[in-house]
Amino acid sequence: MKINYDAILSCKYFIRILLKKKKQLYVHI
Repeated sequence: MKINYDAILSCKYFIRILLKKKKQLYVHI
């Protein structure tokens, strides 16, 4: 259960980073 929870947290963190990068790209355009 704990392993699954850690995986979910890491996925959310990874998605958050991707969203930030996309926002930065839109700002540069």
